[in-house]
Amino acid sequence: HSPPKSKRNGNSKPERRHTSMSMTEAPTFPPPPLCVVPLKETVCSGFGYSTDCYEAYKADSPFGKGIILGHAIVFVCLIVIGFANLFFYYNGAREIWGQSMVLTSSFYAILTSSFALCRSVWMLSRLLFIGAAMHNFFEWCIVIQLSFNTVRKQRKYVVLGTAFILVIISLVSLVPDLKAVTLLEQSCGVMLDLGLPLMFLRKWIYENRQLYRLPALAHSIHFVFTILPLIFANFFVGEISWVTTFGLEFLIYVSTPITHILYLIWSVEFDNKKRIQQDGDMAKRRVSRDEANTLENADVLQRPERYLFISFFLGLIPLVVIPNYILSPCPSDKFCKQNPTVFRTTSVNVYDGFGRAFQDRIAHYKLIENGTSARGNKKYELTKSISNPTQYNIFEEWASEKDYEAWVEGGLPSQVFRKDGPMGDIINGSMQAAGYRKPAPSSCHDEVHVGFFVDVKSSCRQVWSVITNFENDCSWIQDCLYVSTDPQNPKIRNLTMVDGEVLVQKLLYVKHDEFGYQLLPGSPALPGYKGVVTRTRSKVPGMGCGVGFKYQLHKGNFWEEQVESMYTTQQRSTIPYIRHLFANPGSWVDPKFEVEIVNGYIRHEALSGAHSSLANAARLNAPSNISKVQIAVEDRLKALAHEWFRIVEDPKRDAEPAREILAQNFSLLMSGTNIKTFEGFEAWLRGPADLVRASTHIIDSFNFESTSNKTHRVTMVLSWNGILRSNGEQWISQTEHIWNVVDHEDDNFARIKKLEVQILVPFSPLDSCLLPA
Repeated sequence: HSPPKSKRNGNSKPERRHTSMSMTEAPTFPPPPLCVVPLKETVCSGFGYSTDCYEAYKADSPFGKGIILGHAIVFVCLIVIGFANLFFYYNGAREIWGQSMVLTSSFYAILTSSFALCRSVWMLSRLLFIGAAMHNFFEWCIVIQLSFNTVRKQRKYVVLGTAFILVIISLVSLVPDLKAVTLLEQSCGVMLDLGLPLMFLRKWIYENRQLYRLPALAHSIHFVFTILPLIFANFFVGEISWVTTFGLEFLIYVSTPITHILYLIWSVEFDNKKRIQQDGDMAKRRVSRDEANTLENADVLQRPERYLFISFFLGLIPLVVIPNYILSPCPSDKFCKQNPTVFRTTSVNVYDGFGRAFQDRIAHYKLIENGTSARGNKKYELTKSISNPTQYNIFEEWASEKDYEAWVEGGLPSQVFRKDGPMGDIINGSMQAAGYRKPAPSSCHDEVHVGFFVDVKSSCRQVWSVITNFENDCSWIQDCLYVSTDPQNPKIRNLTMVDGEVLVQKLLYVKHDEFGYQLLPGSPALPGYKGVVTRTRSKVPGMGCGVGFKYQLHKGNFWEEQVESMYTTQQRSTIPYIRHLFANPGSWVDPKFEVEIVNGYIRHEALSGAHSSLANAARLNAPSNISKVQIAVEDRLKALAHEWFRIVEDPKRDAEPAREILAQNFSLLMSGTNIKTFEGFEAWLRGPADLVRASTHIIDSFNFESTSNKTHRVTMVLSWNGILRSNGEQWISQTEHIWNVVDHEDDNFARIKKLEVQILVPFSPLDSCLLPA
């Protein structure tokens, strides 16, 4: 069934692994092995804009709200710092090149604030990397003002620096691979962020130039406590711990404002010293301000390209070497392996008015206290139902199944609920217990599953004849006009839609109750997906069949972004269409030829023998430590079913073979009577059953449930064809058989303890039935 083909919208949200972990439960360090969590591309949205991105932090972690708040505080602080710098410019000479460092520091802070906003909303996206490139531009401006001693040269190299940054922004915008974009911008950014402190520290410490004291401190703090934590935080996005989640983010939030406050102070000092230097040089050499020296010769950075070259390769250590050769990527099962935590609920009903007595017996044994303190227990609570005051529930959470079994084997639960006499007199009926595990996070799977289930009036046979008519019928696919099969491959068909588009569908498999297909990719804008249609008898009164439509969509492509749109279309259009298509409740029993009806009992005899042989062979080869009644149960039950139908269809009407398949004290609810004796069955076989000259049963569905090692419940839906003895007319019907069966090791067949027949489609002459056109 074809999901809607709509355009990308801005409503997609990044997929996140949800966690119920609280801050107190968060570990100090992530669990071993310490490794790099692979970045997964998704879509980030905010303020009406959506873009491809990688997650930069886990918004649904225990620290998620704090991380968002931290970004907001940094954003506000940097805006304040940036405009404070502009205030100094406004109250100064208001000369762009006379106060160039103040302006640079101002916009440096403001652009960094936008970086914080982008990281908070759009995470690791192209928008963030464009902001990072502009952030780096102002670092270039700092280097240029310290490397060239006249305003004329500084203008020239600012133009060159602008061109370099525009190239980076263009590559960030145009390169399709987001991972390549990430490495490109980060490597260029780290080159500056590491190169600047190397240059400044040399001038300050080695050459004792005090002009570089504050910028050396500022950019060392920036690199060590902002840039490196930003890089390392990307390694551990999927990990939740105090160090990797809270610690790294905290360093970023604290160090960033400190860096820009130091630059604010220094930029004012620098521009004041520059003006004094320029004024002195203009008077001394009688040159214009553009030609005057802005720094003393000893303060000029010499050959900064050497430091940038070295820092580029040193920057590859945190970007490439550490994640790939020291930590290495996390194994694929680190987040996706089965969660060992076990959840259990036990429901207990007490007699009316005995609730307090029940609670007091629990308190007498200190069940809750002992359960809570037991090894591996995370939760052990007793609750009382709001709607039913006689019902109590015990909720348990254990670190592993082993811990739970150790608690049970310890004997206290058994002592309280099984061996305690007063408790047995308080509890009304048996206790209901169930166990649960957490499923693997959705992010562990390579596909997104979408679908719907709808009950229709048509019978399942009728529905299935349409769905599985692969070569000729596409009516169940909304907006499909007609179908044409590939002459080279009958499992490939072309679906021509009302808009003229042709979809290519491949048949994967057809089972009794399941139909699998694949929509083959038609273009980059329409990638393929897998679909499954299922059928089951409807449990809704008045409905005939329940039909399920499931789609498996690959993550990261067109379909994943359309999930919400698909569900909306299903509710508004697809489900009403399917209900209308299968609104005919008529019979859908396949009519059989007379030879098939007459020889039906022979077919059952052969099938019964085949299933018996399979079961006997399996039991013969079974390990000695396994009870034979647990082996080949389905074959034993099918052998019984076919033997029963052989007996009731055999025109000899011989009841004797039934002694081998009927249990003691059996009950046969059929033909409006309850037959409880062999003589009664024999009379039914020679009476009502003999009204047809020949008949045959076709098993449409066969299901069973083992209620113990030796007892089973069998459910079958059967199509029946018969030829009346009186006038030779062919009649049809559909029934459901529900059997209770007991199976003993030494018997040739399992035995029927109880048989109940329900009529699904009434017995009717073939000509009067609603058959397909």
